[in-house]
Amino acid sequence: MFTVTDNYGSSVNIPEGTTLGEAYNLLKPHDKYPIVLGAINNDVSDFQTIIKCDAHIRWITINTQEGHSAYQRTLILMLVRAADMLFPHSYVRVAHSLGKALYCELTFPDGELLTVHHVHQLEAQMKRIQDEFPDIEKIKVGREETIEYLQGVGKADDAALLEHMERVDVTYYRNGDMADYYFGPMLPSLTYAELFELQHYAPGFLLKYPDIDDPYVLEPYEEIPKFAKVFLEAKQWGRILDCSYVNQLNHYIDTGEITDIIELAEGLQEKKQASIADMIVAQSPAIKLVLIAGPSSAGKTTFTKRLCTQLRINDRKPLMLSLDDYFYERSKTPKLPNGDYDFESIAALDIDLFNENIRDLYEGKAVHLPTFHFTDGSRTFRDDAVQLESNSIVVVEGLHALNDDLSRIVPRYEKIKIYLGALTQLAINDHNRISTSDTRLVRRLVRDFKFRGANAQRTFKMWRDVRKGEKTNIFPFQEDADIIFNSALIYELPVLKKEAMPLLESVSKDDEYYPLAHHLIRFLSPFKELDGSFVPKRSLLREFIGNDN
Repeated sequence: MFTVTDNYGSSVNIPEGTTLGEAYNLLKPHDKYPIVLGAINNDVSDFQTIIKCDAHIRWITINTQEGHSAYQRTLILMLVRAADMLFPHSYVRVAHSLGKALYCELTFPDGELLTVHHVHQLEAQMKRIQDEFPDIEKIKVGREETIEYLQGVGKADDAALLEHMERVDVTYYRNGDMADYYFGPMLPSLTYAELFELQHYAPGFLLKYPDIDDPYVLEPYEEIPKFAKVFLEAKQWGRILDCSYVNQLNHYIDTGEITDIIELAEGLQEKKQASIADMIVAQSPAIKLVLIAGPSSAGKTTFTKRLCTQLRINDRKPLMLSLDDYFYERSKTPKLPNGDYDFESIAALDIDLFNENIRDLYEGKAVHLPTFHFTDGSRTFRDDAVQLESNSIVVVEGLHALNDDLSRIVPRYEKIKIYLGALTQLAINDHNRISTSDTRLVRRLVRDFKFRGANAQRTFKMWRDVRKGEKTNIFPFQEDADIIFNSALIYELPVLKKEAMPLLESVSKDDEYYPLAHHLIRFLSPFKELDGSFVPKRSLLREFIGNDN
């Protein structure tokens, strides 16, 4: 017998072989939102996981990041099953997120084009499966046996991917006669993924789901065409590089061809930056202010420096300003409900001083710009004044750069707004995409350790507030950008993995951030490591790994 307690204060004795779902039925925990997973001694698990020792269970609801991710995986399982039943020999590719939806494609063996009718058929079949075959079966298969099976059914890429991963066995989830592999646990059954909708979105379709903060409402899809275009560009870059999946990237590392991939990837980014500078210079009336924003670890600092170089090539003299220097001193910084300083809010910036500096610069005055000192929260002013010349252009980077409240003194037609994202061209396989936020978190984890002496726990503690701030202060303004630049480099995760794994593995099992560390370890597991010495010195990736290798 084992003793099981939970985070609601309940306790029960269970026999060996009891699953998490059976423990749930015995403990009868109750929450405002449906409970869909449980962390057994800090290991996030599905309801089919067997409890093998005395355990403390932290129940996980559907409105958490873990629950929301499981919701998406369960929908994908249902979608793949529906496609398999309706259109044998077709295959589904889950490409990327797009707002509160996943953009997917369905490829037919005869090259038939996807229509609205096909999408309606898929949605109806998913609902039929949910009603008639809601059960999800968890299956563990030996690694070698799985590799042999995948090779036998023509899935050589998936087999090769498993060969790179250090696993004793592989977990599959089965619905009906179809089983599939996913990088994370599923909901207890298909019925928990109650709200979803498919929408034709040529050449593919959208799989829509509720927002994490409101799991009972499926909102109408809000069009984000600029972002959709950038994802299409990322797909084209993947095709140019002949590298759309992790297994292909691993192959290039094994063969040494990765140097060619790196050169091409860097060249594509540099060409894009040059075209942006050309566009800025060509505008009429002349652009006076370039505003660059993006979420945490999107690469704003390096991108801004490189854009300034391209502007100089176009005979412009850029003056680079960072919004970090316009933070209020600590006494005026707003605070969060828990008492921490709220550096993510625009109210933390001295907007009046920023506009005063911009106005004085445009009037030809010499301006002593501010410098903010993060160590003690103080602000000083530089001894040397700056003054604009006839061919000068002001370039501003920072979290709130796209918010018109910041630069209200400058007319919209004299500004260009640039949004940075890290939208990877890679997928793990057709049914397991790579999360943009996970990529950025790994970037930040490495950067915080390299340049701020922060361990993983410190980065994780800040990340939750950072993400909340992005949702309020960044994402609502992204579609107002004139240009969206993709800062992701196709080879970056193997480089970051080598730096990040020691930090992640140092998080102990009893640490509150262990589930997040374990999630990132699993996320990075398919990638082979790549030494940082392969990264060019001018690469945007150097912003995160430094120049010491």
